Parts: sequence; C-alpha cells; structure tokens
Amino acid sequence: MRYAVVSDIHANAEALKAVEADVQELRKSEEVLYWCLGDLVGYGPDPIFCLNWLRYRARLGQRWVAGNHDEWLIREVKVGDEAYASLSCHRDLLLAPEHSGLWNWFETELTAALVRDETGRELRSWAVELWGGLSLSFVHASTQALLRRGTYLFPWKRHALDVEFEELHARFGEAIASGSLYTVCLSCGHTHFPMLVTWQPDQGLALQPITYGRRIPLGPGWVAFNPGSVGQPRDGDPRAAYALVDLEASTVEFRRVAYDVQAAVDRLHQEGYPDTLADRLMSADGREELQLFAGVYRRPADLEPVVAPAGSPVSSP
Repeated sequence: MRYAVVSDIHANAEALKAVEADVQELRKSEEVLYWCLGDLVGYGPDPIFCLNWLRYRARLGQRWVAGNHDEWLIREVKVGDEAYASLSCHRDLLLAPEHSGLWNWFETELTAALVRDETGRELRSWAVELWGGLSLSFVHASTQALLRRGTYLFPWKRHALDVEFEELHARFGEAIASGSLYTVCLSCGHTHFPMLVTWQPDQGLALQPITYGRRIPLGPGWVAFNPGSVGQPRDGDPRAAYALVDLEASTVEFRRVAYDVQAAVDRLHQEGYPDTLADRLMSADGREELQLFAGVYRRPADLEPVVAPAGSPVSSP
C-alpha cells in the first residue's frame, strides 16, 4: 500500500484531475490512498471542485492537515496580495447560498483541525503514522508549534531544516537508538518546491537528488521530503507534482503529471483573477526563490524527469 501525498492544490481543478487520473491508473495494480498536506484553496479558479474532492472523492478521513490558505478562510492570517485577492473571491463564493452546505462542512473541519489542547498545541496540525520501523510525520509547513503553516523549509535553508530535524530527534531519537524505529521521515509542503534531504546528528544535512518515476529509499536514518505543488508549481516545471510513499518498503517516488494548463489559465481570466496568477501557472515561476532553487537543484531541461543537486550540501541561509 502506498500513500499519494498531495500538497498545495490551490483550487486548480485541472491539475487535481490529472493527479487523480494518474493515481487511478496506479490503483489498477496496487492500493493507493491519499494524504493531503493542505492549501486546497487560494490562487486558483476552482475552490468548489477542490473542496468537494476533499469532502467526497478523496476519502481522506483525517489524513489531511490544514494549510495557511485554508486557515485564512476562518481567520485572516497574513498572506500576500495575490493570495488575498484570490482568497477573498473564494470566501465570497463559499458564502453564497448555493454552497452553504460545503462552507458549513469545511468551516467545521477547519475548526476541528486547528483546535488546541490545554497546553496550546494544535491537535491535528502534526500527524504521525508508524509503520513497522518507519515513522512518517505530516505537516503543512513545519513541526514547530508556532510555525506549522507559516515557515518555508526551502532546500537551501540550512538553519530552518536543522531545526526541524532537531525537533524530530527530540521526539524520536530514543526510538531510533533502541532500534524500534529505523527511519524517521518528515513530509511537508507550503514551499511549492520539491525537495529530498537527509540528516545525521553528527554530520548534518545532505541534499539528495530527485529522479521522477523512480522509488527512492527513505532510510535508515532521518529524511524529509516535499512533494512539490499539485496546483501551482514554482520550480520552472508547470506539471502537477506529487509523491508516493511505500509504507512497507520505506521508499518515496516523486511524480510529475502534465495537465491542461491553458484551461486553468482561461478560467482565471474568465473569473477576473489577477493576470499574474495566470502567468505564474504557465511558467511555474518561483520568482526570486526560483533562482535560489536553481542554486541547489538543477532545473529540468525540456521537462526531463531528473532533478539532481546543482552542488553538494545544502547551502547556508
């Protein structure tokens, strides 16, 4: 059984449908379940389709965590101008009478996902699953209590990644030392950039190459990956991105799926969203971060399926 880990769908129905079709093809020969790392809304033109996917089609149960754009719908956290413009449209749409059932359901789900216990810890923002010797953590952005949806674990941010692994080590280090766990893996989204990085307490971080369509061993040891974004990639490759995790074999497979980007762009124009959002979908332009990404990962040439590190170890901040 494998998990299809999807993140940052961002109201892009065309991209999500393409990922669904890819997963459905895989299901002809194996069991595949979804795990969603949040941000179903924001930026794109189809929040209704994507929330209905979460409610009815994906059959996730509690296998999802809320993203910062999802959170914005019930409490206006800080976002950029493009995000604010699109999220305002999404909220107005969801509050329309014809979508009241969907809005009431998602508001209830978000409230439950963001609720805090008596210590102030959110109960459903850091999910952990144990499978044999594998511990698999799911967050939108970070394991840090105050930054679960608000920090960016870019592959070139050594300090931020170190902090994440130190948090994982504090929680799971004894289990690794005792041999009850062999691999501790963090799965995160939010940046819209794919990433695979390993860590050793005495050696630090090492950025790992990504080969699309190939199963990559996760361990033993400490590892973090970002599947990239389904609905708004920013790594120069406009194809929808997601990842497959094999729980028994302890592997991750990065995948890219082509979809009808022009159809999504046309919808953005028709619905009056900022032109910059359409331009970004077409080019998968990460702007200033894209240049930093190119410093640690080689951008695919003509969408070839290999993204290898451009240099050795993760760069300094």
